[in-house]
Amino acid sequence: MKILLQTIEKRFKLIAVFLLALILIAFFDKALAIGLMLLIVLTGLTFWIIKKLGLSRKYLVMLLLIALAIQLSATLFIHYANFQPLGITGDGDFNSYHEEAVEMSLHFKEGNFSMEGFKLSHYYTIVIGVVYTLTLPEMIVGQLFGVWLSVLAIIFVYLIVIELGGSEKWAFFTGLITIAYPSFLFYSSLLLKDTLVIPFALLTMLLTLKLIKSFSWRNFLFFVVSLSIAFHFRYYIGYALLFAFLFSWLLLARLSSIKRKIVYSIIIIIILGFLPMVLRGHGFYGINIFRDSFTSKNVNFLQERAYNPSFPVILTGLAGSAELAEFAEPIEINASMPLINNRFRGFASTWDKEEVNPQREPLRFLTNQLKYFGYVLLGPFPWQMRYSRHLFALFELIPWYILLFFICRGVWESIKSRNKLILPLIIFSILALGVMALFLNNFGIITRIRIPIFMTLLCLIPLGFKSKVPTLTAVAIEINSACNRRCAWCPNHTNHREVKFLDEKVFFKAIDELRAMNFRGKITFNLYNEPLLDERLLGFISYVKKNIPLASQYLNTNGDLLNLDIWEKLRKAGLDYANISQYDGKINENIEKILKGIDLKEKKHFRAFVFDQDSICNRGGLLKSKREIKVPLKKYCSQPFYQLCIDYKGKVVLCCNDYHGAVVMGDVRNNSIEELWGNGKFRHYRKELLKRNRSNLKLCDVCDS
Repeated sequence: MKILLQTIEKRFKLIAVFLLALILIAFFDKALAIGLMLLIVLTGLTFWIIKKLGLSRKYLVMLLLIALAIQLSATLFIHYANFQPLGITGDGDFNSYHEEAVEMSLHFKEGNFSMEGFKLSHYYTIVIGVVYTLTLPEMIVGQLFGVWLSVLAIIFVYLIVIELGGSEKWAFFTGLITIAYPSFLFYSSLLLKDTLVIPFALLTMLLTLKLIKSFSWRNFLFFVVSLSIAFHFRYYIGYALLFAFLFSWLLLARLSSIKRKIVYSIIIIIILGFLPMVLRGHGFYGINIFRDSFTSKNVNFLQERAYNPSFPVILTGLAGSAELAEFAEPIEINASMPLINNRFRGFASTWDKEEVNPQREPLRFLTNQLKYFGYVLLGPFPWQMRYSRHLFALFELIPWYILLFFICRGVWESIKSRNKLILPLIIFSILALGVMALFLNNFGIITRIRIPIFMTLLCLIPLGFKSKVPTLTAVAIEINSACNRRCAWCPNHTNHREVKFLDEKVFFKAIDELRAMNFRGKITFNLYNEPLLDERLLGFISYVKKNIPLASQYLNTNGDLLNLDIWEKLRKAGLDYANISQYDGKINENIEKILKGIDLKEKKHFRAFVFDQDSICNRGGLLKSKREIKVPLKKYCSQPFYQLCIDYKGKVVLCCNDYHGAVVMGDVRNNSIEELWGNGKFRHYRKELLKRNRSNLKLCDVCDS
């Protein structure tokens, strides 16, 4: 409540203007004013959640506001201008959904929550009925609720790009492209169930990527809920998402042990297998619907009659399965419908499907399906458009062909860079488009159903433009700020840092992200600290070993706190090598004892050496070097090309010579390591260092390294 009051006080003028505007709008259109108020509340809630999740970044907030403005403008225009470029009549789904939702809201207000008497094939009208009950039973209110859902879809597109390794700028740019996607802009402005299908399909894909990169039961619970919603409203989209997740997770997910992965896989397979049975009555993993739908009789029925009926179709019990009703939307025959090939074809843009028995002529059937797949992906082509108004589709198709080239480029670059995270996106798209190619030939419904598929594919575009960044081969994580020595050649000699410890959540997040990057390089636990002063060290080493077994772990230490027992524990936890710097001009007694207690093979992992004080640099200008060198040097430096340094605050600093964090590249808490490693600041330093130009580089201009 205190935070709310502070926000109101801080934004009082802006809130006052909004309220005044709503009051004025209410004089002319009460429903619009209430709908806008609902949209403002939902948008405010979205901002709050984004902030709580730590996602409140400049580009995401900008994208949210732009998406809100564009979708709101489109919805208001389509509603008040009755804009129907494709000739959708007053009998469209959105009108029937509205009428049913209005009736439901009247029942709800009377305290009657029974669904008796309503013909429910899905719960979309219930959702809208609840919205009407809480606000006003007017279509514009439901449409403005859809505006909020559309904004959520754009947010999920942004986050998918980030999960795939794209930059924030590219995620923002992809979101802008998606906002301008004509079918999305148009259908999301109508009162259609697609306003729910699209965001939940994208959310399911986002959670798929997260679970592959770092599995957690909390995210899996959200995944199941999101998938269930997508499943309910468009079950063939649900199946595509389900199998894309299963195949990708089993193939790509990396858990700490094979045993753990096997156990998790068994639990996941069992849980997900029940979804089709519980939600749709399709049987375990949909065995019943697959058995019924993929027969020649039912395939031909859906291809030839479901969308082009020659008589009013009542699908319950027809063609072997009532579940096929979702593929068909029966219409009443109109005398004005053109008769083609002795069948009424309606007003939609379609193509003729050839009836082929897949058992008798499998090759011919497969060839046809590949052709139909091309139609679904690239159509409708001009020769498949039956009326001049269908040419509006060209405003979408021509840009789509251009974008498809860049999508293919993104796939190709991902294959070259071994970015396996594209796999679930590709599998989902192929499966969903394949189902449409098999069962549908009506572009009116195809352009609606394929929206989440096309939006998913658009997320691949940034992967074709990722800047060439060097391979990350070394990561230094300063797990604490303490050191038990004050050496004259170290900044700790004159700078007494407060003893602090790196938040372990930051450490685990960094390791999880390195695992997702298939990191195989070197990990150390220090910058200007003594790692052995941190009692969590053994746990950290163990976590790295379990999650990134191919990484090499190094302990850089002065050795003062080391003995044979500790060394054996470190090795057992998973430490690979130790570099012991002896600062007293000799190998100290405790180190000598360790060397005597280990065998020759083990000594390869234990390197003790007397530190050469003359080799030290000036640590970015903080120390006086024994070498008389004029700075700035015209000299190349390799450190920003291979090493990423995280200080005890969780900040990524320029290099190991940046004691004070003078050049901060970002914060591990707010950005991914992959994003930080390839960000603009790092690129600038690398570019100038390649030119041997340090004069305009902070820290480098006074460093003699």
